[in-house]
Amino acid sequence: ETLDWTGPPPDVAVDLHGNGPPSHLLLARLRPGRLFAFAHPGTPGVDGPPWHADEHERDRWCRLLRWYGLDADPADLRLPRPTTPSPAPGAVVLHPGAGSPARRWPVDRFAAVARALRARGRHVVVTGGADEADLVATLAEAADLPGTDVLGGGLSLDRLSALVADARAVVSG
Repeated sequence: ETLDWTGPPPDVAVDLHGNGPPSHLLLARLRPGRLFAFAHPGTPGVDGPPWHADEHERDRWCRLLRWYGLDADPADLRLPRPTTPSPAPGAVVLHPGAGSPARRWPVDRFAAVARALRARGRHVVVTGGADEADLVATLAEAADLPGTDVLGGGLSLDRLSALVADARAVVSG
């Protein structure tokens, strides 16, 4: 795998992909000042905490941050409200993507949800990452969504955060 990075080496890179080593090696090529990652025998240069497969995700990632000296409370789920306005305030957001196609809820079911919500007068938008353009387009077509309600791949993190913060509901796989 390659990482499309043209900027200077980051001060910190955080491996959120799992316990490595492929993601460790990928991030190491960026030459970050620090790499926050879980330890793995295949990457002895990564000095992180051990990975516990049976650990809840929230506890796991907070433990990683604490290992590197950052305060992290798995019970604190608050996020500051984005200052960026939502591109679709009050909409129901459908996000059909998942890390693995096997973990995705079927597109026809998302489409049925979208059609039912629209029949009740709800504004429905669909989101997805840049690599999910085909999935998002398939859902939009199956649900008969107008192009203006297809937000896949084109949202910055702050706009996506604002969209979710101001959503009536979020349905994701």
